[in-house]
Amino acid sequence: MQVSGLTKREREVAVFVAEGLTNRDIADRLVISDRTVETHVEHIRNKLGVRSRAQVATWTVTVGEVDMRKDMVLAGPFNALAAVPAARGSEHRVVTCLFADVLPSADAVARLGPERTKTVVDRALQELSAIATAEGAVVEKSAGGAYFAMFGAPVTHADDPTRALRAAESAIRWANDHPETDVRIGVETGEVLVDLDAIASTGDGMAFGSCISLAGRLRNDAAPGEVLVGPVCREAASATAEFVSRGQRELEGIGSKSIAALVRAETGLAARLPFVGRRRELEQLRSALERARERESILALLIAPAGQGKTRTAEEFLTTNQDKAHVLRARCRPGAELGAQTPLHQILANDLGQPTAKTIAARVAELITDAAHTADTAAALAHGAGVLIDQRLLSLSPAERLEALSTGWRRYLGALGKDRPVVIWIDDLHWADPQLVRLLERITSGSGIPVLVLAAARPEFSEAGIRPGRDRLQHRHRPARREGCHLARSQCRSHR
Repeated sequence: MQVSGLTKREREVAVFVAEGLTNRDIADRLVISDRTVETHVEHIRNKLGVRSRAQVATWTVTVGEVDMRKDMVLAGPFNALAAVPAARGSEHRVVTCLFADVLPSADAVARLGPERTKTVVDRALQELSAIATAEGAVVEKSAGGAYFAMFGAPVTHADDPTRALRAAESAIRWANDHPETDVRIGVETGEVLVDLDAIASTGDGMAFGSCISLAGRLRNDAAPGEVLVGPVCREAASATAEFVSRGQRELEGIGSKSIAALVRAETGLAARLPFVGRRRELEQLRSALERARERESILALLIAPAGQGKTRTAEEFLTTNQDKAHVLRARCRPGAELGAQTPLHQILANDLGQPTAKTIAARVAELITDAAHTADTAAALAHGAGVLIDQRLLSLSPAERLEALSTGWRRYLGALGKDRPVVIWIDDLHWADPQLVRLLERITSGSGIPVLVLAAARPEFSEAGIRPGRDRLQHRHRPARREGCHLARSQCRSHR
């Protein structure tokens, strides 16, 4: 993210975004209207080239030329980012490293010539780097058709190996959709010495360690379209990913290593306790799905504190009904999440792979036969998912923009659900941007499209002001003590 000519007012708004304030809070602080704040935030995103408020906050704290008050309380761990002195130095981190090569096809080289082939490779590197960044990676400057992505620094996540494998899988999928290029990838996890100053400045030489060398060797050994994974990363992601063994291989300068090829980054088959109870909630959701099948759009909310089974209940419902609906998944991220995809971006990715303006337009043309609506629908999807900024939509008032976006998304989801209903599952909706909540409300208002939006949220989300109605289903989870006792007894019997 680079400084891109923010006005003084826009910089003030960016600071308030980093503090975690809502648009309404910012409007009260600056004595301006909500609509004006929303316009400022749109302009900031556009100038910085980012999709989310979290990315705006990250820029404000780590890059933005703003005066940070000593008493300022930032959102989540942005406090820690702001407190880090300019000279960060080096430290040891456990990270997951991804090395990739972009290889132009022989046909492309012969047909396009060297200059145009270089343009194709450069564009591929740009898009593939964006895929890794969207999963939370820091990407080192690429050269000669290669790029290096590191997951776990400067911000560490518990699922960094899975993030790296998702990025690798998405990169291979992207290459399959672009026959003029092939991609081969190596991934490994391990301890490295991270140069935090390099990450904050040029991105060159940002880490040193043996796992980086191993990932590079795996990349060299991988066939086009293949992801080779080292033993540590494979072990770390064994509960959620699927691999096929490639046996022991002698790698130059490293020695013999057990290698595996990635089959699926996420199988959804991680070991878990058997699901017990919640019969009433599951029956309500099944009833809501049947209503959606009759082209009645529904917004169903599971409300409960953390750890009381909201997500598990939803997953159980989806598992038992996955053949009866198109299931699109997304998860809202807290303000501390760096480089996270927006939920609408995740929803599109479930349907068409890595969303780009081209793939969105092609999918809309495939689903919607009325040519008069395809352009507007594609623009609404791309703008809503942060793929591009549509200037026409940006020029509308917030109310008019919301109407245009909801119309486009309803048209897309209605066409997608022509053969069976669409279930959109959104976890952690309490983290959602208010604009997303309003859009979901509009999408599920009224009949006409077979859509069930199922979302889980914590109790504080009740204050979001969701409009009540027949198309709204809200269930408050409570600890199921009797069912918990039954589960405990069944587990005890299984271990005797």
